[in-house]
Amino acid sequence: MVRCKLAGFRYSALGLRDGLLAQMLAEHDQATKSRLRVEAEREDAVLAMCIQYRVNTKAGENIHRLALQLFRELSHVHDLPLEYETWLSTAARLHDVGRFIGRSGRHRHTYYVITNSEIFGFTPEQRRVIAAIARYLGNSRPSPSDVPISVLSDSDQALVPKAVVLLRLAIAMNHGHAGSIARVTAAVDRKRVLLKLVASASVDLETWLLQRRSRISRSFGRDLALVVVRGWVTKLIDRYVFCLIWASTKR
Repeated sequence: MVRCKLAGFRYSALGLRDGLLAQMLAEHDQATKSRLRVEAEREDAVLAMCIQYRVNTKAGENIHRLALQLFRELSHVHDLPLEYETWLSTAARLHDVGRFIGRSGRHRHTYYVITNSEIFGFTPEQRRVIAAIARYLGNSRPSPSDVPISVLSDSDQALVPKAVVLLRLAIAMNHGHAGSIARVTAAVDRKRVLLKLVASASVDLETWLLQRRSRISRSFGRDLALVVVRGWVTKLIDRYVFCLIWASTKR
């Protein structure tokens, strides 16, 4: 459009090439109708895949929610591009599809299932990124020599390990599929990442798992620290802060 000095263009919704133009537009501008349609079609395709492989969708939604909160709270730490929010979100929902094939090696199964499935709204390159994020949730770690990493572009080879860290932390927060952690916020300084976990029940096991993963957070050049707040305490603190602010405005 810039090169041809065009103010706008129209495309047919019926042709393959025109569909590619629609998807390019959707990726470029989040406010377009094309973007909303592509996002809705992606949601439907991911849900259909979860049903096909009998994924625990409730657990997947909890992990998806926590992963997105971590992505947004730690945006200045991981410095991932905005599109990685979608790739991380999708990997969170699909990370357990490999269990349908077998519990042993399920992360490897997850990788090739996602890579070789035609998930509407995602290009083959995007599926490889999503699959790579979901691949390293067991004992193995991303390595440039591994096929799932080596087939990616140079930029994605550097970015995927950061997304893996976020997903591993989100999974640890939902251990046992309990959904006890309602919200996570973060405070960051030069030496550490402090995660505040707002919980509705005891999360001793989840915090133990997160502490075991403290070395993972060093991928961001910081140590990991945790504080757990029960939901009613948070509401009390928020109300107290509000009262202080309100009182200050009356002086």
